[in-house]
Amino acid sequence: MGHKLHIDQNEKLVMYGETHILAVDGFSSNIVSHSTMPVKNNLTIYQEVYQSAVLRYGMWDQIRVDHGKEFYLTLFMQEKLADYRNTCKQSKGIPDQLAHGGRPEATDAADCYHQEVGSSLTRVSLFGRNPFATVEHQTAAEQECARNYADIAELFERAIHNEPAPFQHGIKDLTGIVRRYVSRQVQGSGAMYTQAAGLSAALDALRALP
Repeated sequence: MGHKLHIDQNEKLVMYGETHILAVDGFSSNIVSHSTMPVKNNLTIYQEVYQSAVLRYGMWDQIRVDHGKEFYLTLFMQEKLADYRNTCKQSKGIPDQLAHGGRPEATDAADCYHQEVGSSLTRVSLFGRNPFATVEHQTAAEQECARNYADIAELFERAIHNEPAPFQHGIKDLTGIVRRYVSRQVQGSGAMYTQAAGLSAALDALRALP
């Protein structure tokens, strides 16, 4: 390890708010770090993929990525930390300075990028919205899901062994649970609206009395 680090993403589930980022060592083909996020984000990729790999294995000579903007911070910090490449410890290949706080956290790295490059990076990437109007509805839905599927890892395990039916059924079931609680919220809102409208009409009638 140590020459070239390849970082790439898998966006096959991006419409569902799931993007996978992998870092692979070019020599050994080992996956040295990875992260899953709703939307590709410079700070998350830097912190959870690039920095995680560097702290464990040391600095690579090169970072290979595509032309996506999501890797700007990683490439920027790779050049900023270039002086550490030749200061690795012999045991694990991790530079002393990096292992003892010499590498900036994501927010500090983003601040440095803004100061030197002159453009800002998206700090928090949002995907969709929370369909639940109250914490109580969300908690109730999560508890019902947990009762039905105590170990969701079993669904994934069966899916990768050519048994996709339980996973597909689970997704439909979880979707149904969420829709049921959301529909209750809508019905409750409708009832409140009807009551308010009725009260308003009654007040108007009272005002019209001689």
